[in-house]
Formats: sequence, C-alpha cells, structure tokens
Amino acid sequence: MTFTLDNTNGGTVSGGVAIRPMFTFTRQGDLAVRDFTNAIDSLPISCVWRFDPPEGFTCPDCAEQGHIGVGDLGLVAFPTSGSRSQFDWQSACQAGSPLEIAPGNVLLHNAGQTMWDFASTPIPADFFEPGSLPFDGVVVLQSDPVVDHPDTCVGRTLGMTDTIIEVKEPAMLPIDGATDTVPIELVALSLVSVAPITVTYGTATEPWDVRVDLSDIAVPPGTLSVTRTHPNGGTFIATLPVQPMFTFTKVGEEGGVEVEADSNDLSGLEGVLTTDSATDWQHDPGHFLPDCTSDMDVDLQDLEVFTMHFSSGGGKTAGGPEFDFVPTDFSVDSDGDGLTDGEEALLATNPINADSDGDGLSDGDEVDLGSDPLDAGSGLPAAGPGALAALAILLILVSRRRLSMGKLGTVTYYR
Repeated sequence: MTFTLDNTNGGTVSGGVAIRPMFTFTRQGDLAVRDFTNAIDSLPISCVWRFDPPEGFTCPDCAEQGHIGVGDLGLVAFPTSGSRSQFDWQSACQAGSPLEIAPGNVLLHNAGQTMWDFASTPIPADFFEPGSLPFDGVVVLQSDPVVDHPDTCVGRTLGMTDTIIEVKEPAMLPIDGATDTVPIELVALSLVSVAPITVTYGTATEPWDVRVDLSDIAVPPGTLSVTRTHPNGGTFIATLPVQPMFTFTKVGEEGGVEVEADSNDLSGLEGVLTTDSATDWQHDPGHFLPDCTSDMDVDLQDLEVFTMHFSSGGGKTAGGPEFDFVPTDFSVDSDGDGLTDGEEALLATNPINADSDGDGLSDGDEVDLGSDPLDAGSGLPAAGPGALAALAILLILVSRRRLSMGKLGTVTYYR
C-alpha cells in the first residue's frame, strides 16, 4: 500500500491486497463438509485516508490512526474488483457526534483584482489638493498581505492573508441538517492599487497611489449562517458591514502628500459584503494556528474561490466591487526562501521577504544553519580573526545545501 500525504491530516492511498478465502460447503442434512482454499484473488485499492477521524465521527479503538475511507467531508466508499470477486467497502467509523465551531479568525486572500468604480459617487473637486477636478474613474485593487496585525494573531505572520473575519461566538450543530447563526466581524482588510490613479488639475495630471484599509468608524456585527450537511461540514452564508478607509498618496513627491477618506468624507464608501452563494466549509479541530484561527475551514482543501458583493444604500451598488476570496494557503513559499508560509507564521518571519532581518542570508538558510532569522547579528560571524574563513564556510554550506537536483521530484541535500 502506498500512502500519499496530500494535506496536514491525510491524503490518498493506493495499492492492493491479496485475498485467499476459505470456502466451506456443507450439504444440508449431511455431515459432509468440503473446504476450498484455492480461490486466490488480488483486489486493487484506491481511496482517501486520514490520520485522525474528523470530529463528528466515532471510530473503533483498534484503528487509532490511518483511517482508510474517511475523508475531510465524510465517509468515502471504495469498491474493489478483482478477477474473481467484487467488494464494496466502507470504513467502520460511525457518524453522529455533535459539532461545535469554535470562535476565532478566518484568514482569507483576495485571489484576483477588485474594481472600485467612483462613477456613481465621484470624488469631489479640490479633494486631493486645491484645483483638483472631480475623480469618477475606476480604482483597480489587489491584495497587500497583512504582515503584522496589531490586534489579531499577535506575534504571528499570516502568509498572504489580506482579509480577516472573526467568528465571535461558537456555532452549535448537533446533527446533519442543523443550522446556527452567529455574529462575525471584519477585523482586517488590506488592498493596494495595481497602478496609480490619474488626478487632473486643469490641463495637468498627477499620479496617486491608493490603499484600502478599515476605518475606525464602528459598525454593527455581521452574521454567519452555518448549515451542517454532512458529519464534518456543510455550507455557510455571510453578511458583513464594512467601513473602508481610502488613503491616497501622491507619487514621486518627497515625503508624499497623503489624503485619507472614509464615509465621513465621501459618500458611498460604507456598505455590506454578502456571499454570492452558499459556500462549503469543513470542521478541523487540528487546524493550523489553533491560538489564532477558527476551526471552520472555508474550502481549504480545494482552495475554491467564493465571491462577496459590496452593496450600499440597501442594494447592490451599480459598478460596486466584488471580492473573490480564497482561504489563505500556508503550504506555499511566497517569497522563495525555502520556508513555507506556515513555517514562517510559526517563526514570525516575514512571508513576503526572503531575508526578514536583512543580514544577507535568507530565512530558510538561517534556519538550516541554526541562526535566528529575526536577528541580523545571529546569522553572520563576528568580526575578527578567522571571520572571513568562517563566513566562507557558511557560504559553502549554503551552496552545498542547494547543490544538486536528482531525478524529477527529488531534491538531494548535503549536510
């Protein structure tokens, strides 16, 4: 049997088992018994497996790990057909335990570009500077990861996360078909313009960069309506009031001219984000960063996009933005330093800066060398006799670690 680890708690299994059953034939009304054991058959197996059963399942004590036929979304039947026989197998785990979604943060990433159209509510004249004309164009926004949010997941870096939704209260889902509604809050939003916008002054123009965060204006909580459709998950619909803060910065001027605006300054900025349709979720009590995140994983396995529409004034805003979210994927290495974003979250290093402390060694190299990737003084030898030789040894070790690629899919490291 070949087990492949596709995620933090399981994956796929393939292989086969040989079966040599004992057939016992007994003639009715007679003591004559005939045994037959030559019916050897080979049965291929291809299925999913998990280390530990998902919450909502009870599994036999004799199978503490490696549950074949148990997936993240429930039990998975796996038929097998040999040359002589056919079996339809299913795990002996049983469903039915209550689920509780714990409070915590849901970490999201904007997968595409968001268009914010000011045509219906133009930015007025003289807003940027005296003499600036009204702006009624489109701002194209993209993700700008939250590196160190002051109030959320303190001491953690959060990969490519640019949006954080906090689940405020536990959701109780005792049986399949149960629904619960709990309060949620948008606690972080971080976007920047793909390119500067053009502000016009009479016949002259100037470029301005744009960033979008959350305003300090208080908003009521949103709602998360969660439905359990199977033992380990289901679907949800979310509604989130939002008060964005737009910051405009003039490009190319020393010190910069910066103008901030929220709904106190410009109309049409406040509104509500609503999910486009019911979105899949699954329960994962062994989830990543348990001291920071909720155990409600939003399409984490397939990383599917779900859309939230912005509406203002009681209806969907004409030309209003749409946000295409995916859950933050901590298995990637966003800055190419040899550490996954998840490892960087645990180390508190910067996932979008390969050299967090700026000492000339990448974060991955420092970890391999036993140095502190957050301390610029720990990665390099102290000045003095032998310092150059020591540095040369370090560089040789680094180069040897990267030296060779074996056959496709295999990396060979030298220590």
